[in-house]
Amino acid sequence: MDAKEAIKRAKTYVADMFSDEDIVNIGLEEVRRDDESRDWHITIGFSRLPSSQISGSRLAHVIGYNPDLPRIYKIVTIDDSGGDLISITNRFVEH
Repeated sequence: MDAKEAIKRAKTYVADMFSDEDIVNIGLEEVRRDDESRDWHITIGFSRLPSSQISGSRLAHVIGYNPDLPRIYKIVTIDDSGGDLISITNRFVEH
């Protein structure tokens, strides 16, 4: 699989796995292919809406980027040969 397909799958996996957690602003951050295992390691970033913002102003956050929401990063590892999800792990970023 090429990088575009791996990225598409990674975003879909994150959206599906975290669908009940009110995540928004899902986006690509990094892409790396492991030379030895041939697996894709794709960092996806997103934000979680605070529970106080879910009901009233959710639409505004879904439509546009909100810099006040903290960004969360996950490394999605995808098998190159079949496109299957291997893992989703935390990617810690120092600020």
